[in-house]
Amino acid sequence: MTGPINPGGNLPVDFRIAVDQTGRAQFQFFADFYAATNASPVAQPVGSFTFTTEKLQNRVQGSELRVLGEDTQSSVLSPQSSFIGGSGLQSGVRTAVDPQESRRMAVVANDYASGNVLVKYTEDGSSWRQLPLSRTVSGKTYQTAFEPAAAYDQHGNLLVVYVLADVVNNSAAIVLSQKLNDRLTFSPPVALELHGAAEFVAVGRPVIAISGGRPYIAWEDQTLAGMVHHIQLYDLAARRRVEIAAGQVSHPTLAVTTTGGIVVGWNDAGQSRLLCRTGATSASLGAPVTVAQTALGYGRNIMAMADTVATPNLTMVTDATRPGVVYGTFADFNGSDLDVFFTRSTDHGQTWSTPLPVGMVKTGDQFLPTLTVDTAGFLALGFYDTRHDPTGETCHVFLRRSQDGGLTFEPEVQVTDMASNTSATNPLRSWAADYGEQMGVISRGKAGMLVLWTDTRTGSEEIFLNTVK
Repeated sequence: MTGPINPGGNLPVDFRIAVDQTGRAQFQFFADFYAATNASPVAQPVGSFTFTTEKLQNRVQGSELRVLGEDTQSSVLSPQSSFIGGSGLQSGVRTAVDPQESRRMAVVANDYASGNVLVKYTEDGSSWRQLPLSRTVSGKTYQTAFEPAAAYDQHGNLLVVYVLADVVNNSAAIVLSQKLNDRLTFSPPVALELHGAAEFVAVGRPVIAISGGRPYIAWEDQTLAGMVHHIQLYDLAARRRVEIAAGQVSHPTLAVTTTGGIVVGWNDAGQSRLLCRTGATSASLGAPVTVAQTALGYGRNIMAMADTVATPNLTMVTDATRPGVVYGTFADFNGSDLDVFFTRSTDHGQTWSTPLPVGMVKTGDQFLPTLTVDTAGFLALGFYDTRHDPTGETCHVFLRRSQDGGLTFEPEVQVTDMASNTSATNPLRSWAADYGEQMGVISRGKAGMLVLWTDTRTGSEEIFLNTVK
């Protein structure tokens, strides 16, 4: 823009810059200002200005604007508040956070009254949008959707994998839906595995992880005729499906490195052990490696979960700040009750450390553990715990954090201020899933952690949230 400037006056300057956000790069711009006087028509430099486009955001930060950084505290919700609720029961919460922008988060859960999978997401860490995902794929509308899992890719697209099923005739599908970075709605789901009623195959427990632009999805399926279980892996970029294991196997988990390497874990109940396979790609996975021996088998009945069993629930994640490091957590039977254990690998899952108990109190059952690592290397591990109830029927949620790669942990934090109850003494519980098979933890470095769990204080089951600083 050009124009005259009166003495003591000013001249507004506008910038119009178009940035391709699909690459999610951060750009820095330099502007030099020149002025010419009536006495000298030759323009002379009079100053300069530098500004930067912040990753993922349609805003500019410069010397006169507030700088937005990773330490900015997000105003999310009041502690101990219902986050996903409403008519009927909700449980089985899982979370996802954009690895390049921690304000962008998503929460997925089962909604049993509607038979839908619910997604609640935020672009800025303060305002949330909730919507159900479609139950229609390949021209067929299924009775119910459940067991969602979610992840963000490097472009900021949110991918959700979940199960569709008809309870009456046993038809089922594993499907994938995604929300593009600049859209408000999700695409129609695409089937990754599809089974008709005559096939008698059940599918479930999908998980998803994305690294190096490659989404990986794992799930288990079961042939109802022979009761044979399989762990399946699907490499979306290569359109490659790999059978990981067969037998009395269940509960797959995925961990991926920033360069695209992959670790697939599962529970081998027949041999009472937790296993994993690791490789640079889905085509180069090695032989199974033992993560830990367990005394839990497939699972164990506990008072706190009246209708399902407490399983090892192996969960694994990689640490982008520590190359080669993989963390794992699981529940196991100690002879009298359940404990949560932590283990780590420093060689991409080829060998594992001796598992150590996580809980600081050794009474009661500790179960359904989950863990997460943020981009700063902060490790957070959460679990349900019945320590405060001598009957073992009610439980609270606890959290531990490590800042040194799992070598040491900070003291426990009790997240909940009221106990929850999915035991047989609560007739309003979810008879299908109790607490579900996962709680959610999002670690955001100095901004704290968001913890989500299934809570029964309202007389129903809802997803509650608390922020732990």
